[in-house]
Amino acid sequence: MPTSPAIDRGIACEAAAAAGARVMSTAALVSLLVLSGLVVLTVGPGCHTAVSTGHGSGSDGTSRARSSSLTPGDAIAYYESGAYLHDITEIATRAKAWIDLRAGQPRRAGERLVLVLDVDDTALSNFPGLREVDFQWSNGDTGGGNAVGNAARDAWRQRASAPVIAPILDLFHFALARKVEVVFISERTDPDLREATERNLRAAGYVGYTKLVMRPARFAALDTSLWKADARRELVFEGGKIIAAIGDQPEDTEGPFIERAFRLPALPP
Repeated sequence: MPTSPAIDRGIACEAAAAAGARVMSTAALVSLLVLSGLVVLTVGPGCHTAVSTGHGSGSDGTSRARSSSLTPGDAIAYYESGAYLHDITEIATRAKAWIDLRAGQPRRAGERLVLVLDVDDTALSNFPGLREVDFQWSNGDTGGGNAVGNAARDAWRQRASAPVIAPILDLFHFALARKVEVVFISERTDPDLREATERNLRAAGYVGYTKLVMRPARFAALDTSLWKADARRELVFEGGKIIAAIGDQPEDTEGPFIERAFRLPALPP
């Protein structure tokens, strides 16, 4: 079955992006234009990638950013009512449809299709740990939260007891069944959290992924969006084609080398 013109254009644009990846510096990696609620990325002549920033309808499977401003009380109600899981299930269903379509296209010899997943509040739920400290921690490794809350965050991660987010685990197995590799890219720091993170993923049922990419200590001060974009660049440089990226933060779904992005609802902070 021939590829569609849109996918043909995508292949050409990603080839330009991959070529650019070999010469772009980290500082120049991301060039974004925010326009009408879209992040538009130029990667080559006539090549643009657009993903919703959460201000639009979410027609590409990207959720509205309605939960980013929730109070802790609202977040608890949203989570415990089942609406949070319902929203994630809807987005995962859209992602499945895209992966099924994309994986069904003819592949070039040796072509590696990749699904990129975030870890925190994507593959694994931090809700129990967040609730323990009244949502007073930072989701990333810099900024937000407070010293006590951030220490609690790291202790929670070391416990390796974060529960699975079931629709994402189902999507994980769906992708593997279609010979799509799965790579986790997490802002958790390496090496101090690697063993606990691998153990938690394994216990939750994430078995068979290609690799877990974590933030090296030398990049601790680097903006998360730049670091994750660079991690995706490395993945493309190694021969992967990122057909989908899923996460609850902008840095998971915005930037270069992503064919289709799916933003999950984000609980505070």
